[in-house]
Amino acid sequence: MSQTNTSVQDKGSNPSLDELRLRKQLCDAVISVQGQEFPIHKSVLSHYSQYFRACFSWNLHKKVYKLDEFTPEIIRLVIDFAYIGNVEVTKENAQSLYMASEYFVFPSLKEACSTFMEQQLCVENCIQTWQFTAFSSCPRLNHAAYLFIALHFTEVCTTPEFLELSVEELSGLIEEDKLNVKEEGTVFEAVLRWIDHSAQERSRHLSLLLPKIRLGLMSSDYFTNNVKNNDLVMWNKDLEETIRMTQTLINERIIFSNGINHPLARPRLPVRILLAVGGCEDVGLSDEIQAFDTCTDQWVTVAENEAARLGFHGSVFLNGSVYCVGGSDGDDVIKGVCRFDLDSGTWHWVMSMWACRCFVSVTVLNGRIFAIGGFDGHHRLSSVECYDPETNKWAKIAAMQEKRSDADCTTLEGKVYVCGGFDGSHRLCSAECYSPETNQWTLIAPMSSRRSGLGVITYEGCVCAVGGNNGVTLMNSAEAYDPWTESWHEVPSMQVCRSNFGIEVVNDSIFVIGGFSNGAYLSNVEFYNLSTGVWSKATDMTAPRGALGCCVVHGLNNMADYAAPRHSLPLSSLDTNAQL
Repeated sequence: MSQTNTSVQDKGSNPSLDELRLRKQLCDAVISVQGQEFPIHKSVLSHYSQYFRACFSWNLHKKVYKLDEFTPEIIRLVIDFAYIGNVEVTKENAQSLYMASEYFVFPSLKEACSTFMEQQLCVENCIQTWQFTAFSSCPRLNHAAYLFIALHFTEVCTTPEFLELSVEELSGLIEEDKLNVKEEGTVFEAVLRWIDHSAQERSRHLSLLLPKIRLGLMSSDYFTNNVKNNDLVMWNKDLEETIRMTQTLINERIIFSNGINHPLARPRLPVRILLAVGGCEDVGLSDEIQAFDTCTDQWVTVAENEAARLGFHGSVFLNGSVYCVGGSDGDDVIKGVCRFDLDSGTWHWVMSMWACRCFVSVTVLNGRIFAIGGFDGHHRLSSVECYDPETNKWAKIAAMQEKRSDADCTTLEGKVYVCGGFDGSHRLCSAECYSPETNQWTLIAPMSSRRSGLGVITYEGCVCAVGGNNGVTLMNSAEAYDPWTESWHEVPSMQVCRSNFGIEVVNDSIFVIGGFSNGAYLSNVEFYNLSTGVWSKATDMTAPRGALGCCVVHGLNNMADYAAPRHSLPLSSLDTNAQL
């Protein structure tokens, strides 16, 4: 939940000087604001502000300085910050304080206001913040507001503020690869609403705006019924070539010699990218990170693990980094944890776990990483520990009711759920949940099937358990636990039996990746969507791989680094975009 106010402290402040100011002792100047006077010491304000330093230097003997550009309350807060290093930033004063900090060249105060406004970004204020910071010297906040608009375009385009965008602002926004829309019709309809807001003035802009939309990604029916036959489009002679080219792209899916790279047909960047990290291949352990771009149905290799080749580990995404937890390096079971910074593309070892763990179950809850059970090279484990990235420390928490390796886990409604696994003698059908409030594990209703090497994921308010090994055969069946009814029910089976695979949810679909089947590792990938109720095949990984770690990353400034290159996309990208 975002804050409504925040307090920032500057450690360089001097409370004793503030006492002199309040007593009006040794003050050598007065700031006058709309008739209200603030006695100050020139040296204090000069220390923090280049503006005041220059102002006082140019007027050495001047005593009273008028600043009627701001309210007395804002100037009081600025002066308080200079003396005591503390200011309360609120929704009501954030923009005015930001403007004052920029005017007076107060870097630390400006940073506090910028951070606060970034935390407060929402559908209702993102356009105003973007425009407000367009000409400021704070590109970070401006970019954050722009990215928020792009990622929440479906909601933002319905606001009154959207209708007041300039044609230049709207044009730049709708041609952005980062624009997050499930269907290009959303963009087209938003443009029509913007034009209709002032139709007489704005209709002429359609010839500029329509070619910015990825019309070639639309279905044939939608393009014909809603775009091609739209009155504004039909009567605009300047759009005839755009309509002709779009029709060609949709009808024939032309294969260009260097791939599909026409602006009208280039898929936008995905908001979420599925990463497959490490794992076992036929030639040994893999050090690759591969990314699956659902917008193009493509796998691309994006990095190598410079820290270690790993298999049977856990991978999670937290605070802009991917963490690889435990596993095997091919020789030993490890307790080490390495972090991949997605922004810089660098690997770092962080604090190791208390126990060595491979076949470990890993998830994230409340900003902490949970490492559950596993195998330490000698015994199956019931122990659990959690990692706080802020302190870089692992803490032991309550143990599970049962020992289990080769299980899997997920989170739902503030609790951790772990299902199945292997206790050293038997494959397990049992499942249990952990409450952070009580630090207790509680057994829940058992699954209908024993499963080790399964995949567990939260989907549609349920805990889904998919595939695995029942001790006799590999499975493709799936079942889901409803915490409200405290019972399991059957869900559609996968196309392929598999164990030790990756599982994640992307774009409202469950994806299963690779794994082990029929004595070999799999490159096969399939996905399940609730609206269709069936499992469908996606593009295979570039190489068969099992015992891999998977996670979904989002909110990256450099998302393009982890997506398929947009300049050379294959023909299939146009056909699968709507499907996935």
